Amino acid sequence: MKYNILIEDKSQDDLIEEGVLSSIRPFFFHEQTIDDPIRNLSLEEKVDGVVGFLVGTSRDIRKGPKPTKGVIESIKSNVKSYIEENKPFKVVAAFGCAKTRALEQQGIDLAELMIIEQLASISQRVRKFYEPGLNYQVFLCDSWYLHLYGLNDQAAVEKYCSEFELLISILDLKEFQVQKLSNIVQNKGKDHQIAQKIEHNFELLEAYWEESKDHTEKEWESLTSYKKLCQAGWIGTLPRIQREFYLKKVQRYLPGANSREERDAVLRYFAYSLMTGQEDLFGRSTSVADISFLSPPPGSPKRLRGNRLHWRSMPKGTSNKLPASWTSKGFLLHKGKSFKPTAMSVQEYLANEYELLRDATLELANESKQIKIPIPIYSHPV
Repeated sequence: MKYNILIEDKSQDDLIEEGVLSSIRPFFFHEQTIDDPIRNLSLEEKVDGVVGFLVGTSRDIRKGPKPTKGVIESIKSNVKSYIEENKPFKVVAAFGCAKTRALEQQGIDLAELMIIEQLASISQRVRKFYEPGLNYQVFLCDSWYLHLYGLNDQAAVEKYCSEFELLISILDLKEFQVQKLSNIVQNKGKDHQIAQKIEHNFELLEAYWEESKDHTEKEWESLTSYKKLCQAGWIGTLPRIQREFYLKKVQRYLPGANSREERDAVLRYFAYSLMTGQEDLFGRSTSVADISFLSPPPGSPKRLRGNRLHWRSMPKGTSNKLPASWTSKGFLLHKGKSFKPTAMSVQEYLANEYELLRDATLELANESKQIKIPIPIYSHPV
């Protein structure tokens, strides 16, 4: 693979291509080699070693607190079954399919490169204990996004998905299988039935949301609307703290929406989420682990977590801030004479917490394929 950096308006001596490359080269562009696995390990030793890497620590892999004992035991059981069958571990990861609107940007950037590097690095480490390694099933949730926000964002979704798939191809990461959720739905051959199921889920959620308003949270589980929702496969009571969390998120994504539109957007999100579980669109039931780069929302039930792991979205040494790539803007932070890959959240971007120094582009090429990724250079305001 070939790579190059182009910087616009190089009026500052330290803002030169080679200076940038020397700073970020330790994090990217190295060949993904397969380490010799540790030999003569028992089955239990392999299981413990793999699970230890997958769970990780907050300094390198894990995002947030250590998973519950139930989650770890579930993953351990899955790992053991895969090893006994000598198969690569299937790991499921649902991704966004477009940058958050407020970032005023279409397509991928440095944040996506960092999240891919993080996943590749984890896979490489797992191979030390189990040579077949990981098989990432990455789902770009395009149909989910368009269901929530409408077809006005079709171009942004298509650009992001095509660039993400191209980047994986150029990096030649064989352990990544990238699929668009719209293709999964289409391949099911029952688009109409799925649409009906989403609509029915919405009606169940709406009935419960409205009925629960007139009762205390302690009474919610006894409501008829709640029991019907649970019969459809829903888990959890959607406590007020969780509802407020999602309503605030919607306000960032749909500025200017009224309260009814905000509520409906949240319910559409939940209705689609419930459908993906009802249809098992991601194949979570047969995966070793289900990876999320988002922090669990407040009030989420522990029963829902199953084999869910929360991973850092960036490699160790880049940034302590860990927003998911599709919710953030990747950039290089210029400090002194060094450049550190990092990402800023929507809130940081809107508050102008960083000062843009130069626009820069990273060019990656492999055989006949090429991609240009924006890597703007920012600094902290003086």
